[in-house]
Amino acid sequence: MRLLVVVVAILASALHLSAGQDCFSLSTTLCDSKVRDELEEIKNTLASMEEKIDEKCGAVPSYELKLTPRQGTFDQTRLMCIEMGGSLVQRTLAQDVGGRSYEDKIWKLTQDQHVWIGITDRQIEGSWRYLNNKPFPETADDLVVDWTHGEPNDAHGGEDCGMVYHRDGVLLLNDGGCSYSTYGLCEIME
Repeated sequence: MRLLVVVVAILASALHLSAGQDCFSLSTTLCDSKVRDELEEIKNTLASMEEKIDEKCGAVPSYELKLTPRQGTFDQTRLMCIEMGGSLVQRTLAQDVGGRSYEDKIWKLTQDQHVWIGITDRQIEGSWRYLNNKPFPETADDLVVDWTHGEPNDAHGGEDCGMVYHRDGVLLLNDGGCSYSTYGLCEIME
């Protein structure tokens, strides 16, 4: 896991990406879609390799959940989570993670706000995927969260990033505009 964090941090540094910057504030040379796509592919490959190592070793990881230190866009909070040694929550959205449930922790950390989580449909509208590029389940049968009624709806044609919040005793998902500024919910392998 630490190797993954180091490699991604080095790649982000090489591209001069920091949690305080987004693509719009960087030069167009660094932010062309090819560079972003290549960085995304590298991150997905490293995340997949991490999962394969865990599976082969029979390890059942446990996670610490934390909010990012400050608010930011989806991409900014994603980088903050990486800098904290983790990623936006993905695995801990499952009802059972090696015999553990993280529902109560997610509930406590979300309080009365929407927070970014590690799902997006940026590649293909309506095809929600985790950041490791695995498909996000269409039903909530094995998850601690479910889509708010009528969501995802891609309101105004620009809601491609996933958020979680709670209402009336239930953890709910919403699709939000990726440039919206809020906290990210990070899962950090212990």
